[in-house]
Amino acid sequence: AGMEPQLVVAQGGSDANIFNRRGLESVVLGCGMYGAHGNNERANLADMKNCAEVLMHLITDSRVSLRGKAGE
Repeated sequence: AGMEPQLVVAQGGSDANIFNRRGLESVVLGCGMYGAHGNNERANLADMKNCAEVLMHLITDSRVSLRGKAGE
């Protein structure tokens, strides 16, 4: 999708925390949310579009396996 992954530490919880703790490697993809769950919550449509493109790439690229290793 032409983007480089970026590791970011964020406050809050996600199901990925539970999955990782139980041995199922998981990540969270940001989708353009700012001020989540607050009075000023908003979304950036360009970020959401980029996230959708990354997801489509992951779903359709035959080199990406469910285990995340290319060529399996």
